[in-house]
Amino acid sequence: MLGAYGAVGAVHEARGDAQRRMRPLPERPHALVLGHLSWERHGLWPSLARLADVHMIEAGRTDGGWSEADRGQLTESVRVAVTDAEATRPFDLMFAYCDSCFIDPQLLQWLRLKNIWTVLMALDDQHKFLPRREHGMSVGQTLVAPLVDVYWTTWPVAASAVHRAGGRAFVAAPGADPEFHKPLPSPKDIDVLFLGARYGVRDKLVTHLRNHGVNLQAFGRGWENGFVSFEESVALISRARVVLGVGTVGHSERVYHLKGRDFEVPMCGAAYLTSYHPQLCDWFRIGEEILCYSSPQNCAELLLTVLGDDKRLASVRSAARARSLQDHTWETRFTRLFEMIRNIQDGSPGPSVA
Repeated sequence: MLGAYGAVGAVHEARGDAQRRMRPLPERPHALVLGHLSWERHGLWPSLARLADVHMIEAGRTDGGWSEADRGQLTESVRVAVTDAEATRPFDLMFAYCDSCFIDPQLLQWLRLKNIWTVLMALDDQHKFLPRREHGMSVGQTLVAPLVDVYWTTWPVAASAVHRAGGRAFVAAPGADPEFHKPLPSPKDIDVLFLGARYGVRDKLVTHLRNHGVNLQAFGRGWENGFVSFEESVALISRARVVLGVGTVGHSERVYHLKGRDFEVPMCGAAYLTSYHPQLCDWFRIGEEILCYSSPQNCAELLLTVLGDDKRLASVRSAARARSLQDHTWETRFTRLFEMIRNIQDGSPGPSVA
């Protein structure tokens, strides 16, 4: 289904890439990476570092604020790093995982002149795609997506829009790192586990489940058990008979997208029950590898049913881990991204779906 968005050859000509003398992407690229050091350091960046030599520049501030001056400082840091590297080993690739407010479009044009491949990854761009004013700046993924060589999105609709704007999209889900997200030996002493901050639809769902007799423990800001670290979350997942997910964006009850947890929890070999939305069907066998609910009422019914069926839960856990190891590691995603870039430089239509 997603292959309909794969008009990479046509985009190749529209962008005028034939005039670029691009640096061939080596087997182990030298990568300049822009991004955050939150959950990413527990999977994303270690996985990339197994396939590339990484020079990391942190983007963002711990207080959540950001300004045009901050973006200017980040731009200057990138320019200095690129210039310094030219004397020894030039960068082959700039890989960014951050919002458009962090990236100056002029920086992308400068990197283009340097013939450095540029990739922007956007895992949850549905609510950030269109232009808007934020932090006193004009931002929006659509403003920068056509300026990079590859725009990585989890949202097929965004891929179509990027192609129309003259860009090149790579449609791929998040992944997980089996070195970090793995089953830990532990008794299954938590019936249902929810991980995440307490607000909006999450609060209503947990309250509904508890009112209907589901024994659920919630961890995160605002819940009775409070915040837990990433390491603690993996240990908790291993203790849970079922891990509960919510697929909506922010406070919305209508907008859904793929979540990192949709891949991290199955990688831990857990039985995962989350909101149904069609994109999940492209990555998992629903009912066998993960479980899905369509409403709070349906969620309660499913939980009360599967909690009484240990054999089914064991089957889901085993299938989830096997599928994740086969198809959903971050290294698999990066390998296919690099294959796409090499196909572009060869002039061949590269795959736009991981």
